[in-house]
Amino acid sequence: MWVQCRPVTRELGRPDVPAPGTEATGLVLTGVAASQGTARGRAVRLRGPDEPGWEPGSILVTRETGPEWVPLMTEAAGLVTAVGSMLCHAAILARELGLPCVTGVGEQALAALPLDVVVEVDGSRGRVAVS
Repeated sequence: MWVQCRPVTRELGRPDVPAPGTEATGLVLTGVAASQGTARGRAVRLRGPDEPGWEPGSILVTRETGPEWVPLMTEAAGLVTAVGSMLCHAAILARELGLPCVTGVGEQALAALPLDVVVEVDGSRGRVAVS
């Protein structure tokens, strides 16, 4: 069995919110502060990278990412995933691409996020707020 280990290659900042949660609180989702910075844009929730509806400059919202998501990730303003941690694929790529990213918001919280809304992703605090 091979175990993959990657160092954190970008400064993460210090989260100033409570421990990550897995439920939406009003119109704010909380998760893991995985890549610092903020971005505001239309949330596009996709199940797969080939699903229609993607627009460059949007906030990519999905369960998790893998290598097949990289073309969309390079066009995204920010990333939000239902599962993951600071060392998941989405977090590592977001830091390398300089994109704000919040992971681990939970599947129920992600499902509660309305479709086609503008959100603000705060990757330094682990928050996703509907604008």
